[in-house]
Amino acid sequence: MVAETFPHALRLVLVDEGGLDDDPHDHGGRTAHGIIQREYDGFRTRHGQPRQDVWKITPAEYTEIYHDRYWMPWCDRLPAGLDYAFFDAGVNAGPAQAAKTLQRALDLRADGFMGDVTLAKAVEQAEQNAEALIHAFCEARRRFYRALAQFPRYGRGWLARVDHVEKAAKAMALAGAGNAHRRGLSDDVKLEASARARAEDTTTPPVSTETAAAAATGSGIAAGYTEQLSGLTDKLSPLQDAIHAVKYLLLGIALVSIGLTLYAVWHHGKVKEATG
Repeated sequence: MVAETFPHALRLVLVDEGGLDDDPHDHGGRTAHGIIQREYDGFRTRHGQPRQDVWKITPAEYTEIYHDRYWMPWCDRLPAGLDYAFFDAGVNAGPAQAAKTLQRALDLRADGFMGDVTLAKAVEQAEQNAEALIHAFCEARRRFYRALAQFPRYGRGWLARVDHVEKAAKAMALAGAGNAHRRGLSDDVKLEASARARAEDTTTPPVSTETAAAAATGSGIAAGYTEQLSGLTDKLSPLQDAIHAVKYLLLGIALVSIGLTLYAVWHHGKVKEATG
């Protein structure tokens, strides 16, 4: 449900899109928390408010923009994990490009228009193998970036972003499947600034993402799973063995993710040191 999924997905997106930026090579110009000045001007006008510098945007304002323009209307209807991956792609490359990416992952005609056919096939394939679908979606996204004229300049940042989005999305899908399984076992259990890449851009896209995004994503997910599993332990005493098995599995996945994250941060530092 949006009350649970959207805030978590937004926190992850803001790791990549957060902060203030005024890069002269950015086609969007001044940007705050991933929202460009033109987008903010339109938002303020629709609300009958005077225009102002996007750097003055409030959390309530950018949350509303992200929800209404990028999360709705499809993310609430997509399977766990894929909803976040689709949301992130829409923020970075535009909702139409996110739709094309999903359609390519599903071997459908990539017209950029989401509809019942695309949605139904996404749900069907996620039920069969959610992690495989997320991987196919992220691979289609990587192919899109590699085809852009400015990939040699900004590609490293774009691909780093997709890498940690894929890891986070798969973890979310795994958690969602585990929650559904536990609900089936007991009816009493209830679980409580980055570069935008446009297909039409052939000159200078905005700034690439910060590698620190990966670290925040991995650690945030690990903490979230640990908290959820700890709360469930008291409620599911008849199922202690199963709980321990799932806990150690997810803990192992989290540790591997954090290890890969730390390597990415170290590698980024080495590259930065080498390139000046």
